[in-house]
Amino acid sequence: FARQGLPPLAIRIGLNTGEVMTGNLGSFTKMRFGCLGDPINLASRLEGLCKFYGVGIICSGATHDMLPEDSFICRKLDLVQVKGRKEPTRVYEVVACQCWHPEEAPNHE
Repeated sequence: FARQGLPPLAIRIGLNTGEVMTGNLGSFTKMRFGCLGDPINLASRLEGLCKFYGVGIICSGATHDMLPEDSFICRKLDLVQVKGRKEPTRVYEVVACQCWHPEEAPNHE
């Protein structure tokens, strides 16, 4: 982008972990693939928090707890009360990925 004189690309990502329902939704005349479930809603709320905290990627405590040890550098941001949820949610900024060679990558079967 910089070589073309365009502004830097800025994105925000919210990551959450949980069981969701995926598939084709709608009627026979208007079918769309989609995902439904509370984890999707929380991921969307986390994406919105990126702007508030001035970061690019936020993950939930559930996602953070499932990350392989030493795989990502994360910084705890806060304990937030997210709209639509009774319990507060731990949130982390995903700062960087610890690099490894493909043959050293964790095997998640």
